[in-house]
Amino acid sequence: MKVLLIALSLCLSINLSADTNSPRKLYIEKFKDIAMREMREYGIPASITLAQGILESGDGNSRLASKGNNHFGIKCHGSWQGKKMYHDDDAKGECFRVYKDAEQSYRDHSLFLANRSRYAFLFELEPDDYKGWAKGLKKAGYATNPKYAPLLIKIIEENQLYIYDQLVLNGGAEEDYFAQKPDRKKERPSLVKDPATVELDLSAKMQVYEHANDIKYIVVANGVDYQDIEQQFNVWAWEIRKYNGLAASYTPQLGDTLFIQPKRRKSRVAEKYVVKGRESLKQISDKTGVKEKWILKRNNLAENYRPKAGDELLLKGRKRE
Repeated sequence: MKVLLIALSLCLSINLSADTNSPRKLYIEKFKDIAMREMREYGIPASITLAQGILESGDGNSRLASKGNNHFGIKCHGSWQGKKMYHDDDAKGECFRVYKDAEQSYRDHSLFLANRSRYAFLFELEPDDYKGWAKGLKKAGYATNPKYAPLLIKIIEENQLYIYDQLVLNGGAEEDYFAQKPDRKKERPSLVKDPATVELDLSAKMQVYEHANDIKYIVVANGVDYQDIEQQFNVWAWEIRKYNGLAASYTPQLGDTLFIQPKRRKSRVAEKYVVKGRESLKQISDKTGVKEKWILKRNNLAENYRPKAGDELLLKGRKRE
């Protein structure tokens, strides 16, 4: 058995080091750290980001990548205010974004996915579900190529890009991945259960509070940023934004109340909620600890529903049609 393990390790080492000077291997080596950083910030699998960059930019050698630092084929659209270049794609002479460097292209790719509602369902997937992301990107219309999903999956598996997802989720070095394959889910230390045991000091550590619906939340202290919250509570920036319905560009502010766990499908304390004044659906969701989408589903409401004073919203069960 020991001989077999040594042989497997040698094979893996040879596989990882083979053809290290190919354009694809060089591309991966150059951008893997940026892809992992984007995963930590926005929750997009590093494997998917790298595979899209490889495919869309031709290993960094396409005209869009070499002339415009555009590694993901993102077109101008109406909101783009930066430099532009024109390139034949689905139609002749289409407008594409130009970036000052590749790193800016990677960040814009994250923002592009995180800030568009048609990609929102992807962020409900497990953070290392690269197959689900590949199929979801095609479903959401990122590319017109009918083979887009299998092409991404092939690139990921041939180049073992899923390793970088696991490095983000579990830490360690590349060589450690094969020594002991990490668990699928990231293990988190238990949070403080009794807020009374934590001394409240807005200039240093943040206190953990517990919502009535059994969800942990914090109040942002002075000078605190996402990195501070990540280190103290072992929760990623993209998770904080997801749990609190925040835009990708949002940064924590002094006094912000932020959930550090996901809201629930139903209330554990109340049957219904009566809307008061001009409350928004997000405000109601924050008060009750029930996800907005589940408030809408339980009450057979459309996505564009706007609460009105006096509306009764079920927080358990479901309204009959």
